Amino acid sequence: YRASPWRQFWSITVPMALPFIMLAVLFRGIENFKMFDMVTLLTGGGPGSVTEVASITMKRAAFESWATGRASAFAI
Repeated sequence: YRASPWRQFWSITVPMALPFIMLAVLFRGIENFKMFDMVTLLTGGGPGSVTEVASITMKRAAFESWATGRASAFAI
């Protein structure tokens, strides 16, 4: 019997591409946290939350809302 195209994708393509996907996500996360100082100095998170990046959201959860558990989960 043959595997369906979906099963081929899920069982063969995804496991082979997973290391590259994880590396891309890691690099994107690092870049996101490197933007914290520039975004904070220029816009402070935007009008509303338009220019807010993940690190600003985490900072606001931890230090402005005192939701340290949520901020810790967000950091992970």
